[in-house]
Amino acid sequence: MLQQEEQEKLIEKFVTENAYFPGNEDLREEFCKESYNKAYLILSTSDNIQKAETFVSKIVNTTIISILKQKKRFKRIDTPQQTQEEISSAKPEAKEIIYDYPDPADITEDIEIKRELLQKITDTVCIVHKEIPSKLFYDIFYLRYLKNKTQNQISKELNLSQGEVCKRLMHLSKLISAYLYRR
Repeated sequence: MLQQEEQEKLIEKFVTENAYFPGNEDLREEFCKESYNKAYLILSTSDNIQKAETFVSKIVNTTIISILKQKKRFKRIDTPQQTQEEISSAKPEAKEIIYDYPDPADITEDIEIKRELLQKITDTVCIVHKEIPSKLFYDIFYLRYLKNKTQNQISKELNLSQGEVCKRLMHLSKLISAYLYRR
């Protein structure tokens, strides 16, 4: 098993060698961080480094494509197609290798949330906040989902315990669900 520093270097290597990396160097840190988060479990538990590396390279590629699509910067790269003869002659000793890890594309499904639903959720948060302003639901929602702050950061900013922030987020979630599904 690789140590964390080795894992991060491996991810960074795959990111910088990826065909989609050139021209998107400004997203390097985001590519590395997101890929590491997705590949952490495999890297920290796999005993077969070769299998793990192959899987991690697929995760990195899928992650980079996903991030580029989110940022509307994705452009398909055309790779020259090799004929089966060229592949066979280039690697006569090559054997078919079957990996027992699932393809990340099969695991990760892109979830598309429509603007209308997001607007309904935001409207519901405003309604709930007006009904119970002392619970600071709007402030917690804003800091968590619009500013992407952690519960710990929110607790410090609003002078609440982290447990209380967690409880209020869960309560808000239930209130939003109840409000949206009663219509």
